[in-house]
Amino acid sequence: MTIDNALPNPIQQRAEIDGAGARRLAVIHGATDSADPVSLSPIRVRSLRELRQMPEAETSWVVYRFLATTAITDLSAYIKAGKSTLSAQLITAICHGTEFLEEFPTDKGAVVLLTEEPPATLLEAFADAGLTDTDPLHVMLWAENDMV
Repeated sequence: MTIDNALPNPIQQRAEIDGAGARRLAVIHGATDSADPVSLSPIRVRSLRELRQMPEAETSWVVYRFLATTAITDLSAYIKAGKSTLSAQLITAICHGTEFLEEFPTDKGAVVLLTEEPPATLLEAFADAGLTDTDPLHVMLWAENDMV
């Protein structure tokens, strides 16, 4: 499966470099032609007062208190702190529909992982966590996708 198959329109996937050289990945809705100008919505910043006035939305969890369905989750820590091990165990729990860390319920499902990690270390962590070729895991390697 390629990212083009996952999105309704391949033009929605764009990596854009702004004048300062900062990297942004833009998902553009409504673009129909590659000649269309690319424009991003302005970033909205809210105060705490504004946040409190917003209607409460129920959070839907894939892994309770760790991974929400409508959020981007980023795991960062110092080198050799256990990020790969923790990630592999989390992915295994989701793929198998088992509790994460023997305490947190998960919803069984497929996982798409975007990573900068090299395949050799990924495969080692996945094997240690019990993932197999039949598990619903799809990996997008950052270095292979022209995003650097």
